[in-house]
Amino acid sequence: MALPQPIEIGKGGDRVVRIKWDDGTLCDYTFRLLDKTCPCANCRKRRE
Repeated sequence: MALPQPIEIGKGGDRVVRIKWDDGTLCDYTFRLLDKTCPCANCRKRRE
């Protein structure tokens, strides 16, 4: 079974990213949560 893939990404408000997945799920993620869990080197360095 394949992992769900995003099919639509947009703003769900001033502080929220809304992602629609190909399995029909709709999820809202706060910018704070995404920033806190971002694995990129730039974000990791900023969190240190």
